[in-house]
Amino acid sequence: MRRSLLELRFSPDTYWMFLPLKGRNSMHKGEKEMAEAAKKKSKVPHVFALMFIITIIMAVLTWVIPAGEYERVKVGARTVVVADSFKVVDANPQGFWGIFDAVVKGWIQSASMIFMVFFVGGAIKILEETGTIRVGMNRIVHKLKGKELWAVGIIMLLMSIGGATGVFANPVVALIPLGILLARGLGYDSVVGFAMIYLGSYAGFNVGWGNVFTVGIAHTVAELPMFSGFGVRVFFHIVNLLLTFGFVYLYIKKIKSDPTKSLVYSAEEAAEQASHFEEQESMDFRHMICTAIVIISFGAIIYGSLQLKWGINHYSTIFLMMAIFCGIIGGLGINGTAQAFVKGCASMAYAALV
Repeated sequence: MRRSLLELRFSPDTYWMFLPLKGRNSMHKGEKEMAEAAKKKSKVPHVFALMFIITIIMAVLTWVIPAGEYERVKVGARTVVVADSFKVVDANPQGFWGIFDAVVKGWIQSASMIFMVFFVGGAIKILEETGTIRVGMNRIVHKLKGKELWAVGIIMLLMSIGGATGVFANPVVALIPLGILLARGLGYDSVVGFAMIYLGSYAGFNVGWGNVFTVGIAHTVAELPMFSGFGVRVFFHIVNLLLTFGFVYLYIKKIKSDPTKSLVYSAEEAAEQASHFEEQESMDFRHMICTAIVIISFGAIIYGSLQLKWGINHYSTIFLMMAIFCGIIGGLGINGTAQAFVKGCASMAYAALV
């Protein structure tokens, strides 16, 4: 059972993070060879390669499948398809040039969305560089010392809000090591650290009541009111979070009663569970201001979406303002803010271009 769970949760690229140090150093040659073999066996084409292959297939199909279209009419501010109005039209098959031209045109048409993803990455990186995210989580642990389950619940709540708004959808992987450190500080194992960061984030991401990357874009394409169905999504966000926390709670209860039932148990791991943060990293005035800016920014996004009919360009402006203000106020300076922003954009290039 332990082996199957580990294989389900962790890929060969990431499972080493959840091993104790001694376990990592003691991996013998045979285990490494097996890991490498599994990695090669499960290797699939890069997502960009798959997308380009699909583009080629679609271009070929333009020579095979008859072209057709539906009539569309305006109903208020929306464009809707007229039922049973499909008709065959002259084909427009795509050749060699069309394949590459389609890629370029696709990115051009999605430019506003691409830049918004870049700005989100830049803002998150600046918050990391200023220490606002790290200090905030550290402060939660110390404020709730003796109430560790509350700490886990609050961190999962914050991560789920970040997931629901799209902030921690992709950067969540970078926060897992911090989550493991926090979990050990609370007296739990690294699996709890992984769960409260990753599962917490996706408990909110699954509904995305404020996620411009998923729901926002889908509503734009479908020409629906931005973030319509907000109340229903918030309700299921709460349901998701409660179910996820319940799952994590049962695991915590199990390893507290018997530490050997931990998925990453070892003598060294058990010894590390007793360690806590010895010194609290204080939240200074700069961190407080940056936290306030983040809260105000997301409040503005939600209000603007619901009341002012904001779109993607408005969100990009908010994230850019958040990045610049937090960088300068957080003490990075002009150059430091610019450097952190560029690093953040670079980290989101994969997500932006997909």
